[in-house]
Amino acid sequence: ISILEAQIDDKAFIKLIELFLKAGYLENWKYNATYTGTPQGGVISPILANIYLHELDKFMDEKIRAFNKGKRRKSNKEYRALIYQIGRRREFIRQHGETHEKSVIYLAEMEELSKKLRTLPSVDMHDPEFKRLHYVRYADDFLIGVIGTKEETTQIMADVTDFVEKSLKLTVSREKSRLGALD
Repeated sequence: ISILEAQIDDKAFIKLIELFLKAGYLENWKYNATYTGTPQGGVISPILANIYLHELDKFMDEKIRAFNKGKRRKSNKEYRALIYQIGRRREFIRQHGETHEKSVIYLAEMEELSKKLRTLPSVDMHDPEFKRLHYVRYADDFLIGVIGTKEETTQIMADVTDFVEKSLKLTVSREKSRLGALD
């Protein structure tokens, strides 16, 4: 309620929400009292989640600003070297024609170099000077993407869990929360 009062300056509306939260629910036509939180599937649940979790959104905005580093990744040196080799061969063929003895060899080499090129990323995927933190939330579910080290990712997960549990006094689902890696 205190978070809602900080966001909404309408005492009648706050009182209505408070009554709604204490109203209880029916299950198999039997009344059950509500002790904590909003009833699962209640019409007000997504609205309250968005208002309440706005605090998490602000926390994550600060994290993102502090974490992000660099404008773009460095280029992959091996990729750039292959581009250069292909370009040199292409220039030779342009100047001497495709029927030149060396051009025939260069065409075959260019095919092989191009195959290898397609297996490489154009940028250094492990560039320590480039880091990104992405955050997406829908109602009470959220996903955090990190371009960084596993240690940084583990620390971010700990920080977010700590904020959600201590500041917002919510429980983080251990079954749904995990670290995953994409290579």
